[in-house]
Amino acid sequence: MPQAAERADHFDLLLQWQGALLTWELPFQPLLDDRSTAARRLPDHRLIYLDFSGPLSESRGHVQQVDSGLLNWLAPPEAQADAWTAVLTQSTARWWLRMTAPASKGSDWVVEWRLLR
Repeated sequence: MPQAAERADHFDLLLQWQGALLTWELPFQPLLDDRSTAARRLPDHRLIYLDFSGPLSESRGHVQQVDSGLLNWLAPPEAQADAWTAVLTQSTARWWLRMTAPASKGSDWVVEWRLLR
């Protein structure tokens, strides 16, 4: 993020669903160890961001892809409104993911991930 930005540097978790990328802003890099965190749901992103790295337009900062993988939805967004689960297979690991919707408006989502052994 630019120095004058209202938001701090962060990581975006992008998960493909029906032609768009469901997006959550995370305070730290995900998928390094088993964790859960409060996460802000952002507007869906365009598919171009699946493999985009570089500066954003209008001096909004810089994007750098950290990792990628193949996503398999277990409980997709349309099947269960309050918690979505998936398995993400990377080149070196497989992760179970759950995104839980906030209980009340204005609250954060909870995003959690566990390494599958």
